[in-house]
Amino acid sequence: MFGYNIMLGTDGSEENKAILVHKLIETLKLKKVVIVSPSMSGTFSVPYVTCGRYDDEIVGYIPVAPVINSSYSEDNFKKLKLKALIVQGENDKLPVASRSMKLLQNIPNSNVVIIAEAGHPCYLNQPIVWHQHLRDFLSTL
Repeated sequence: MFGYNIMLGTDGSEENKAILVHKLIETLKLKKVVIVSPSMSGTFSVPYVTCGRYDDEIVGYIPVAPVINSSYSEDNFKKLKLKALIVQGENDKLPVASRSMKLLQNIPNSNVVIIAEAGHPCYLNQPIVWHQHLRDFLSTL
């Protein structure tokens, strides 16, 4: 993932992280974007998805036990209009996993998947199960 100060200058603010993701999507001329965001990439995807300025760029969000800054609350996620697939490994014992799940479950149009016999990198632990859920979700968009 991007280095904090290299790509963002000296200000690694939540706003600048959202702008960086937007500029990447804009530069690549992507349309109907689905963001898959495991672990630390949540520090970039969450500001982008929750800021409300780029709702027309994104059609889906797949957070996989992402890191979410402590400044976010349930209210940040209750207002989201996009479709989300929230994924976590059943054996993910990292403190960020339970906090992020508690927050993300507030996305109104979301489904939660707990992948059995998988830890934090559940897509690596159970790739067949992961890809089936990914395909199923993408087919609904």
